Amino acid sequence: MARFLLASLCLILGIGVCRSLEFNGHNPYFFEDSVFLWNVTLESSEQAVEFFQQHISVYGELTAPGAERDICFYYKLPMALFTGGAWREANAVMDFIKLNFLQEDGDLRTSPELKTSSFALNEYYPYTNGWVLIAALRMERFDIVRPMYAYMKKYFDGFPTNGPTEDGNTNTDMFSAAHFGLVSLYMNDMKTAKKAAQTILKILRKQPDLDDGMYLRMTGDGQLITEFDAGMAGFYVVNKTAEYQLHFMEGYPALFLIRLYEATNNDCYMDAAKAIISWARECNSQMYQFHYTHKLGVAMSLLYRYTEDRDLLLDIDRVAALLKISQNADGTYLSYDDNSYADIYDQSAEIAVWMRAMDANDYYKIDINDEATKPVTPLTPP
Repeated sequence: MARFLLASLCLILGIGVCRSLEFNGHNPYFFEDSVFLWNVTLESSEQAVEFFQQHISVYGELTAPGAERDICFYYKLPMALFTGGAWREANAVMDFIKLNFLQEDGDLRTSPELKTSSFALNEYYPYTNGWVLIAALRMERFDIVRPMYAYMKKYFDGFPTNGPTEDGNTNTDMFSAAHFGLVSLYMNDMKTAKKAAQTILKILRKQPDLDDGMYLRMTGDGQLITEFDAGMAGFYVVNKTAEYQLHFMEGYPALFLIRLYEATNNDCYMDAAKAIISWARECNSQMYQFHYTHKLGVAMSLLYRYTEDRDLLLDIDRVAALLKISQNADGTYLSYDDNSYADIYDQSAEIAVWMRAMDANDYYKIDINDEATKPVTPLTPP
């Protein structure tokens, strides 16, 4: 029943699904009581980047099968390509985005009349903008940074989930606040970054019973939203005991809070991130068979840099192993049988970024000469 409800939700919301990966106790990419297979995360990311490189025209258009001229196919590509070392293709895609999707007011839209065909990305309206803006800043594409940042600042008053701003939306959520917070960190706007963190902390303080789940949204006047349409539940709450939950919803705030701690050395942000991650690790273990745990895996890998908690490292490896096993022969992630091209390309670009991040973070403080951290013989699948 849980699988049916998840599939129905994803069809309504336009987000990808991944077949639950049953390892029967054995995962060919996972080492018992050891770290994840050396370099597999990095190699996996490189395979995904190579796929996109092969399907980017000289004009920056995505030419892969099923690709459409919709911002939902493009907004994560510059980050994936740039962090993967494909600077030429990253800049070509950024040019394509600027020419086809960047509006006069600094917003990103598929056309003046349409944000995107993706329901989820219409719901989280500024999310696409943040991905492109951060990539543009890292790429030193200031011709894009300046108008896009001017537009994004319109949302900094209350960090609304929905857009555009002229619609007067005031409800916010932890995930969106984290996204705006990261944008602000990149722009060195510490006042807004701290304000975003306080929004997340306020939502956390208002939780009625974390043994049941974590509510994600809050009204503009500070009331936790606990009632919503059942078909939209995945966007309003993470159920602690249920399967197929969208664990990036709490993973992204944890990731942002650790980054803010790094910028401020304020322990309250690290403590909140630890609390979120500790809570998440107590959720239904099926999350390690569902790819939407990716942002949580990155947050855990960041936390590991400061704690060197071996149990935490093993959980990070479980996330990374899951993502690797969901990879197709062509380098993309997620089953072509179960997902649309839009979802496959969206998640493939994002996972390529996160696999590279986990590769860097997991081994930040490991002593490669320590026998305890050296891989042992991998388990053999039955």
